[in-house]
Amino acid sequence: MNLEQELCKNEILLSVFSQDYYNASLLGVVKELKHKKICYVTLNKTSAGLEKYFHFHQVNTNNLFFIDAVSKSVTNSPHQDNVLLISSPAALTELSIAITEALKLGVFDLVLFDSLSTLNIYSLKGRATEKFTYQLINKIKSKQKQGIFTCLEGDLETSLVKNSFMYVDKVLHPSFFTAYRNKKRKNLALAAISALLLLMAVPVFFTSSSLTGMVTLNTLDSSRNLLYLGGFFSFVVIFFIIGATVYKKISLRLISDEDLKNIKPGKSEADKIRKSFRNKILSWFKKTHQAEV
Repeated sequence: MNLEQELCKNEILLSVFSQDYYNASLLGVVKELKHKKICYVTLNKTSAGLEKYFHFHQVNTNNLFFIDAVSKSVTNSPHQDNVLLISSPAALTELSIAITEALKLGVFDLVLFDSLSTLNIYSLKGRATEKFTYQLINKIKSKQKQGIFTCLEGDLETSLVKNSFMYVDKVLHPSFFTAYRNKKRKNLALAAISALLLLMAVPVFFTSSSLTGMVTLNTLDSSRNLLYLGGFFSFVVIFFIIGATVYKKISLRLISDEDLKNIKPGKSEADKIRKSFRNKILSWFKKTHQAEV
């Protein structure tokens, strides 16, 4: 896939991801756009979880600034220079002010909005989520910046996503991200083949052991075979423990819809948060991109 080429022709993209390959597709987007300064709006994952996931996959996050609408309520988030905390995914006024300030300052090349599917879970009055999305797209275009909005394939028939089709320049369907799907399948196939070869080696190992030990007592052969078998199963257990540990480290956990619904928007004065948001973004930019200031 060539996102750079797509963004040259289309300012605003809607990327539709398959549920099974959501994280892999998201990782691919960030990897390909690693040279751009990205304002990453996350409504369903913590910024800390995203950073760990990206670092594990060797993605430099120096160009990423997060507008995080979940960590303030679900975790005890430490202060981070590149994270702006919003009270809730449903706090559309806060989100609008934060993204508007980011666009006004002109320090970002692209807004990555993750995701429209999360906005779908909120029943807000007066089609507020649709108005918010429409206005946000117009703001990005008016500042001559680029935007990528994400959603799940299963939400294509919802009102919010269907109406968004009218405002974005191009919709990228899951077939656009088949490279990641194929890569994952290859990795799974390789792991399965490796495990099969290990299992096939066990009887061969025991047979050769029995042939070379014919001059020894049968009791010693049995003991040795039991020892080998115990060692093999110990190896399997250790292998799975390591695998589970690595998986826990690299997996990217989405906050459940129920938990997201329970995160209530906070009450803040627009002028105060506007100033604090602006200062936070500028402070991060000056620290990480001093040569450009």
